[in-house]
Amino acid sequence: MILEITIISIALVALVVLFAHKYLEQIRGAHPKIVDVRNKADVQVESAVKHAEIAVSSITLHNTVLVANGTFVWIARFFLHIFSTIGRVFHHIVERGSRRQESLKQGGAASFYLKQIKENKDSSQQVTDSKE
Repeated sequence: MILEITIISIALVALVVLFAHKYLEQIRGAHPKIVDVRNKADVQVESAVKHAEIAVSSITLHNTVLVANGTFVWIARFFLHIFSTIGRVFHHIVERGSRRQESLKQGGAASFYLKQIKENKDSSQQVTDSKE
């Protein structure tokens, strides 16, 4: 809401400045420098309007459908590429995790906690073996 109010306020200020400038130009009968700038800009504005008219006149239903179709295909391909990349990353992570799990199983107790449990189990077996 603030953006719209700001834009409208700027447009109103510009209109007031233009009307004041035109009024002063008519009263004084002077030829300000802005007139030269305006005359040079008129050629550019007319050229831009001509190009805009050509561009707008070339818009047809067929061209609109083709652009919409191309846009949807591009969006779909973009998401397929993203999902493919994410799938490859997850596959790599799972592959590394499965290799690590296999190496842990082959190496015995890997963590300190598991090592402690194994030592306690061995010491309790030794105590029970020595009692017998």
